[in-house]
Amino acid sequence: MCMNTKAKGKKMKRIIFFITVFFLIILPGTSSVFAIPQLQLYIENSSYNNETWQITSPEFNLWVVGDVEKKGIINDVNLVTAFSSSETGSIEFTPIQTMLYPDPSLPGNPLISRTGSDSPPVMGGDEKLPEHGVYVPGVSWTTYELDDFDLMDSPVKNYCAPDEPSSTGQINAYKVKVIGYTWVHFDAFGTIIGKREKKDYIFAPFSHDAGKYPPVPEPSTIFLFGSGLAGLILFYKKRL
Repeated sequence: MCMNTKAKGKKMKRIIFFITVFFLIILPGTSSVFAIPQLQLYIENSSYNNETWQITSPEFNLWVVGDVEKKGIINDVNLVTAFSSSETGSIEFTPIQTMLYPDPSLPGNPLISRTGSDSPPVMGGDEKLPEHGVYVPGVSWTTYELDDFDLMDSPVKNYCAPDEPSSTGQINAYKVKVIGYTWVHFDAFGTIIGKREKKDYIFAPFSHDAGKYPPVPEPSTIFLFGSGLAGLILFYKKRL
């Protein structure tokens, strides 16, 4: 009887242990999904596909958002544009004020700081922006200086989870015009001054980046194109 009670006690301890481990693993991941990122990107009237704000139009309004209230000042914020090295084009930025929220500040003009290709740009020191499937051979990039994010004059939130609580911070909004490039990918990074004046380099999460991409053909369009191509092949075969 005593042994049976001990066995049950051990079994219960194991169950409690596994439940505790489960919540320790799962809860941090779920909370991070809804937390307001220190830096994030957003495109007005875009679609959230593959964890990226995507738009097909060559002209759109792009936001670079910093949560200054909860996370502190973000120094030396940079916007990164990535595009195919085989294409020739340009990307124009015009500073604007956001229309969806009252934003009293107008950002300055983005200033080109560096260019490169085939590998990610360096954020600072020896730390590079993660590749995350974008900064690979055949891809070029340009970084633009946006200065420090230290204002708390705009309501900001996690735009991937808009119903979550908001904060206040800085929004730099730009009217973007893409000329010549089939696609353009946007990232952002900056610097946080931590304890003992240590610099920590941060970047917008991969789930909060943005880009201009060509429209994906609908299945019906692909079917019609394939049918037409097959018809042409049969027609030429008969003629031969």
